[in-house]
Amino acid sequence: EPSVESPNDPQSTPWGLPIRAAPLLAQTGDVVIEYPLKQSVDGRTTTSIVVDDVLLRVVDTELGDDGHRRMKVRLTVKQGITGFNHQHNELMHQHQLLWIGCFVVGLCLTLTSSVAFGVLGALSMIIGIRSWILMHLETHHLEFSNQGGSHALELRAYGTNRGFFRASMAMIGPVMAEFIRTGSLNVDELEDLHASLLAPPMAPIPEPQQAPIFQPESTPLTSEVPPLPMVVTETPVGPPSSPVPAPPVQIPAPPAPLPASPMAIPPPPKQIPAA
Repeated sequence: EPSVESPNDPQSTPWGLPIRAAPLLAQTGDVVIEYPLKQSVDGRTTTSIVVDDVLLRVVDTELGDDGHRRMKVRLTVKQGITGFNHQHNELMHQHQLLWIGCFVVGLCLTLTSSVAFGVLGALSMIIGIRSWILMHLETHHLEFSNQGGSHALELRAYGTNRGFFRASMAMIGPVMAEFIRTGSLNVDELEDLHASLLAPPMAPIPEPQQAPIFQPESTPLTSEVPPLPMVVTETPVGPPSSPVPAPPVQIPAPPAPLPASPMAIPPPPKQIPAA
């Protein structure tokens, strides 16, 4: 597969990350529109669809540790494609509990003493492990068709920025349909989506804190009263005065006895004459 390596020119503009194919092709005078398909987590490797007036290519662009930019062409077709197909088995993710269950059941069967159950358990474990690996590889199949036939391409999300890759795969169908219809590749919406995904998370805005209100120390309402001067009165010294007699106390007279009421004596009983 052909590859392109850019010269190591120290006076050239330093390249930023993530790496892209369009600026590298622009150095050779090839103006293209780029649709990024996937990129590594550090942004040093990118797989993209690049389209010019004649060709549609799928290229891998890499920024090496030595500072060189390298490009490898994976697929080249005429720009006027007549068909596009995208396949991805989404059931692999929806049935991940099934793959775990297959592995656990197979492990239990292999622990039995029966040979038949042991073979069945081994097959169940192989199915569970294989399906679990395929689920995490997240393989997508792209197929471009023209008058010369079909050209297939296989992409995996393993080892890449999965959010970036899934966004590209989600939008490639409508974009390629518009490209086949109009001949123009519109990537503005995809670039906005990628920019929002790659943007650093916004720091939480701290809530404004109310400045503390300092209240002046309360002063007592009563003002200080100057102490009154002590007045000392002198008592003249003289002969002792005679004691003052106490006023006479009147003793009330005892109450008069109540007059006794006369008691009526009943008459003697009358004698009843004998019959």
